[in-house]
Amino acid sequence: MNPLKPIADYIDKARSRIYGIVLFWLLVFLLPVIFTALFVDQNLVYEKNRMLKGEYIRELFFDFSTIQAWAYILIIFAGTTLLTWLMIWKLPGWLVNRAYAEELKHQYLRENMRLEKEEELEEKKNVNIDKRLKTVEREKEASKKEEELESKEIKIWSREYETFKNTQFHAMFHLLIRCLYANEGYLNGKVPVSSDLLAFADSHKLVDYDREGRQITATDKGRYFIQRFQS
Repeated sequence: MNPLKPIADYIDKARSRIYGIVLFWLLVFLLPVIFTALFVDQNLVYEKNRMLKGEYIRELFFDFSTIQAWAYILIIFAGTTLLTWLMIWKLPGWLVNRAYAEELKHQYLRENMRLEKEEELEEKKNVNIDKRLKTVEREKEASKKEEELESKEIKIWSREYETFKNTQFHAMFHLLIRCLYANEGYLNGKVPVSSDLLAFADSHKLVDYDREGRQITATDKGRYFIQRFQS
């Protein structure tokens, strides 16, 4: 057995709150003695009481032949005991624990507010993400529909072109192409485009016909026909 263990245990116990509080109140009640011993001038004590500082302290505070000394000791003991009891057993229940509970409640409220704000921010982020996803989906859907429409339109144009190949205007179609690209679409006689070919192209929406300016421009359908014709 370690012979120093009892001493170590005592020192560890002396670190508890009760020892510290008792020591604190003892120092408070002994403050007049401590103040006199440390700060009152020896000469002043001697001039006033004709005794040394130690004798003055012993006679004033610890002369147990007088009732004042016993009363002082009783006040120190009773006051220290009462105040230590109040601080350890009563004050926590009256004030400290309630204050701590109130502090915890406020911490909980602050943490709850922080979590709510974080949830609101997360919801806003999710809403923005959903909006972007919906926008992308709408764009994809619109693009898909547009592609479907274009595909259907091209299928229709392809069938119409096959019919066009069996008409008399197929052999003259190169004149319309020359007018569009060599003559910038102007019908001024440099590139002979017959009225029948022009009527066919206009009625089948292969060109947009500006009658006042006597100029034609190829439509999407017309460009498709040109591409098929040249291939």
